[in-house]
Amino acid sequence: QMVGTPNLVFDCDQLGPQPVTIYVAALTPAGDVVQTSVNTFIDVQDNNNICPPSGRKLSVNGSLATEDQRMLENANVALLGSELTRITDVNGNFDFNNMDNGGTYTVSPEKNDDHLNGVSTLDLVMMQRHILGLSNLNSAFKYKAADVNNDKKISASDLVELRKLILGIYTELPNNKSWRFVDEAANLSDFTKVFEANEYKYIDNLSSSVMDNNFTAVKVGDVNASATVNAHDNTTDTRSSKTLTLATVEQSYNAGESVQIAITADNFDNIAGAQWTFNFDNKALAFENVVAGALSLTNDNIHLQNGKIAFSWNNENGLTIDKDVVLFTIDFRAITNNTISNTFSLTSDITKAEAYTHDLSEIKLGLTFRSVNDGEFALDQNNPNPFSSTTAISFTLPEAGEATLKIFDITGKTIKTMTGQY
Repeated sequence: QMVGTPNLVFDCDQLGPQPVTIYVAALTPAGDVVQTSVNTFIDVQDNNNICPPSGRKLSVNGSLATEDQRMLENANVALLGSELTRITDVNGNFDFNNMDNGGTYTVSPEKNDDHLNGVSTLDLVMMQRHILGLSNLNSAFKYKAADVNNDKKISASDLVELRKLILGIYTELPNNKSWRFVDEAANLSDFTKVFEANEYKYIDNLSSSVMDNNFTAVKVGDVNASATVNAHDNTTDTRSSKTLTLATVEQSYNAGESVQIAITADNFDNIAGAQWTFNFDNKALAFENVVAGALSLTNDNIHLQNGKIAFSWNNENGLTIDKDVVLFTIDFRAITNNTISNTFSLTSDITKAEAYTHDLSEIKLGLTFRSVNDGEFALDQNNPNPFSSTTAISFTLPEAGEATLKIFDITGKTIKTMTGQY
């Protein structure tokens, strides 16, 4: 015996969401009836306006838009008091039809996906300058975006949390949602009031179709408002044609050797921040350490993950560093015989490769491998190493002439001297 009725009839007194239970039954090969059910809602609508005015339902609608009026798509909006939800369209709109006259409702938006959308080291630069009082954020919504750890203030701990997201240590922020929504009617003359502003709309005694349930959408961590918000978002890449070129000297290495990759830059001019990923062949090289040079890198600036090293560095004032000065060095231990250029590269695999000048312009970031330049002296590693009978030692001279090669034992005693014209 099934529970329920074969059909339901609704009239003008039952417009709007109505709870129903739907039953499904199946007959097994043994002749048994198996039954299950689900509770859901039917939205009864008066599309032809045949109900009298006293029974006609009202609408609750609105939109979600960023501070710069870009409409947010695919956000969930709940209408508490009706058990209904809507997803915003490409124009950021939502609409709840056939709500009860006199009803009490709360409009509550939410979107908690793609936490990295719009987030980069450039946001860290802007947040750090604000914290140090060098250049304050100029809107309440930027304050909201910078409150990464959701403690209603902007501090160094927000920088730490956001950098972990940039480096791939976090896939989402542990103490915050990806998007926050501020009631458009909130008084934000004091920017700090945004931390207390309502993130919902309360409707008491609905008496007319409500058209102003609008919210300002804030992408957490995206202080420079670069997040993609909908399918039609035509936010352009403002990156200049300039490229910051990192460089290292090509070298060969043999299994068991210590390998140091010293990174310099040709044009490190007034750079306020940069981020990138170095990939290395973890079958050829074993990572050991990053040693700071002209850049004050610590373990907080890097993240090692499966043959990839993500970097995020920033400086509030911007730095200019000479071409031949080492920015930092990466120490490896060689597992096999190979060369640096074959086993080491710059990518955007974890953290997108880009840099930022002091005026907050985005520029490209590249890596080049240099051979030993003319005018420089270099002594290369012997090959093979270790060896049993013979080994080859290569070196480069600034110009042709006489050169002397001395070989010492571990006590410092000279055991062989070779002089010749090269």
